[in-house]
Amino acid sequence: MKRSVLPVSISTPTKAVMMPEDRQTNMENCVAIHVRKEISNREMADIERILEERILRHGKIRLFVIMETYPTFNSAESIYQDLRFAKKYSNHIERMAVLGDQAWKRHWIAMFGLFGGITSEYFVRSDFKSAISWIQSG
Repeated sequence: MKRSVLPVSISTPTKAVMMPEDRQTNMENCVAIHVRKEISNREMADIERILEERILRHGKIRLFVIMETYPTFNSAESIYQDLRFAKKYSNHIERMAVLGDQAWKRHWIAMFGLFGGITSEYFVRSDFKSAISWIQSG
């Protein structure tokens, strides 16, 4: 039996986020990005290339961002810098779900307005299934 994955998961190194088989068809326009450390210029170029490919194919896309804690992940400014691609492509992003630590929840909620009006929601790690349901809805 073939296991399905979100179409793209960018990490350092790239790894797929596993999904139940029956969810794949609803996620073709979703790009998953798993951030474990500061995003390099090369990785940012890869992310942007993939987003552009998906936008050309689907028009509107959805982002599922999984944020890990890493040494330079210490301020809202560093988060915003790592996710500048969301601002750049905000006109083409219809939803963005962010999965991370409880401690960062209020910072993320405050920052969502900086991403150009993208409908966004923050989920703590224990709410992974809720995040998947949310990114598929609407």
